[in-house]
Amino acid sequence: MKTMNILAAVALCFSVVGCYKASDLDKAALLGNAGTNANIPLNSAISMQVTSGGTTLYDSGSSATAGFKAQVGKTYAIKVHVSNLKNGDKAELQMQNTSVPSAPVQKYPMDGNGDYNNSNVTFGSPGDYMLKTAIVKSDGSQQSAAVISSVQCANPTFTASSLNSSGISVSGSNNVYTYNGASVVSGANGQAPYQCAWDFTGVGIVDSAFADCANPVTNYSSYVSLRNIGLVVKDACNTSFAVSKANVNLADTVPSSPGNVFIVGQVSAETGTASDIRIKGVKYHSENVGKGQQDVQPNYDAGTFTIQAMHDYDGAGTVHVPFGVKLVISGLTGTFDLRNNLTGTLSAATAKVKSITYITDQSGDDKPSVTLSGNTCTTTGLNVQILNPTGQPCSGGETGSNNMATVEVWGDYTCTNVNNGSGSATISGKFDGFIKLVDSCTGGGQGGGGVPPIKL
Repeated sequence: MKTMNILAAVALCFSVVGCYKASDLDKAALLGNAGTNANIPLNSAISMQVTSGGTTLYDSGSSATAGFKAQVGKTYAIKVHVSNLKNGDKAELQMQNTSVPSAPVQKYPMDGNGDYNNSNVTFGSPGDYMLKTAIVKSDGSQQSAAVISSVQCANPTFTASSLNSSGISVSGSNNVYTYNGASVVSGANGQAPYQCAWDFTGVGIVDSAFADCANPVTNYSSYVSLRNIGLVVKDACNTSFAVSKANVNLADTVPSSPGNVFIVGQVSAETGTASDIRIKGVKYHSENVGKGQQDVQPNYDAGTFTIQAMHDYDGAGTVHVPFGVKLVISGLTGTFDLRNNLTGTLSAATAKVKSITYITDQSGDDKPSVTLSGNTCTTTGLNVQILNPTGQPCSGGETGSNNMATVEVWGDYTCTNVNNGSGSATISGKFDGFIKLVDSCTGGGQGGGGVPPIKL
């Protein structure tokens, strides 16, 4: 038995375990680079066991848990086993206090095969900690596994009943909302200061990092109307609880058309997997807000207009994916050609919504993203117009037309049987979008290339 000289126990937990349950959070985000790298020979092996008072809290060889809870001042034993260490590979235990900004990763190398033990590990302060075992190759790639630990005070006082869920308030409209949780913690009986992490969309996924509950948070949400807004509150002892408030109104007004850029869709008639909280009853509304939020992206090419809006809360403590709605409108006809017939026309008389795609956010393996798609759509009030056609001839030796024009398409739609094979829904709404087309001049002499021409 070899002894590990661990000077200070530091380790990780997104400390909402027991609040929003661990499965509601993204384990991949918490474990960082944990995972298997196929370039590393599997005959090098490392495992870890954590015990306290004879009770096993974590065993990487058999435990299915994402982590364990610990207390300040209590003693823990950590045993690391290394076997079949391949020549050139290195084994190490990596530890980091992720509650401290920019905290360094402490590395404890193992000098060969065998058991490495430290039976007197204590945590000096509450926080979110990580312990990671790793096989490291000479090129730096790793085969690793991490355990998450939420370290709390020895005698926490914080209780869920001291939180006032009715104190959750949201103001604003049309995607830009300010979330305020100060009243939620006004009577809290834990240890201040209190930190809050928000579920902006009301789907049970934490969308923000922890921040001072006293400070309102302004953010973008494309799930609007009446939502069940959730909030995770953590005190200075690292004790945390989740609260939520039903029927919080995220006010929205559908913009007028033409002249705006947006997608609105109301989900209904859900069956099977479409009854997921990220789908059922959602009113989806996304529009471009100023220069800072340009989620809605229209495009036009050869009689087909595509408009989609995808939002991503990535970087908020969990690994998210872009989620939203995409519409494809086909059948636009006419004589318009950016290069050869700038003054031509486009008609939506025979156009229709060809397809719709609805994608949800995710939270790790326990809550993967869901994608619904469909092509059974009806369209009313579909219109197209060409705005500001301008241009002038290119210089000698150049190709292209130097023409510019904006194509705008808008209308109403209803798509039924939007499905993924195990569930379906109906989505009805409106859209409007425009795209500026540019056919730049290219080539000729020593010119600077320009933008490749758009083929229409």
